[in-house]
Amino acid sequence: DNLLYRLGQMTYLGKGCGQDINKAVEYLQRAVKFENTNAKLLLAQIYLKEGYIGMYETALKYLHDVNNDTSNYLLGNIYCNGEIVKKDWTKAVQYFNKCKTNEYAYYKMYIIYKKNNQPDRALKYLNKSAEIGYEYAKITLAKEYMDGKYLDKDICKAIKLLKQSNNSYAQYLLGKIYLTGDGVKANNNLAKEYLKKSANQGNEYAQYLLEHMNDFYHQPLALMASRFFHHSARYCRINQELAHKEYYKWLRDNGLLSEQEGREFDEKNSR
Repeated sequence: DNLLYRLGQMTYLGKGCGQDINKAVEYLQRAVKFENTNAKLLLAQIYLKEGYIGMYETALKYLHDVNNDTSNYLLGNIYCNGEIVKKDWTKAVQYFNKCKTNEYAYYKMYIIYKKNNQPDRALKYLNKSAEIGYEYAKITLAKEYMDGKYLDKDICKAIKLLKQSNNSYAQYLLGKIYLTGDGVKANNNLAKEYLKKSANQGNEYAQYLLEHMNDFYHQPLALMASRFFHHSARYCRINQELAHKEYYKWLRDNGLLSEQEGREFDEKNSR
């Protein structure tokens, strides 16, 4: 059964042979007859991703049978999207909660509860995702501490979280904090250090701040703030998308984006 699973996996991915989805399904179906768990999981993913509409019920059964972090995440996402079953966020959360080591599941629950105006629950799962080590959860949590809307504003905690990431957006936020002195003493050297790190990764808005640091210190605060926010507002919107990009890429790679979400993902990443 393991040999059949390996053959199915290689044929599906086109490793060492030409990709042949139908042939891969044949191998995996044979492996499933031996109750091969890996075969059930991969076959369920293929049924869902490749549009085997008549096999969706079988895919759900296989995912229930496997009952591990990956299958429970898949089931949670299925109930969250509501495309092949009726949307049920309660069931989605139940399955996500079974994923003890899947940072994406906790991050997904953060998104669900945030959309449903339940910030306390949302933050609970954002913290769990960050604790496991999901980089973008840490950045998002830092933003929550910076905004001070749902958490007490705490720039020191935000800085600590941001310093755990080499992401260009995290470096940009650190540079902005030290440049503006938002909650900490302004530090020109640290602002330059982090903005340069961000700019070196292609962040044009960090580059803009680097080029206009003297303006920031010598122009009236209201004028500089107006110019700064004019140039940074669009960047903040863009980076809300970028902060989720790795998460959505993982969903797409595993065939878990709905058609609409897939189109939105393509549109956002082609801009």
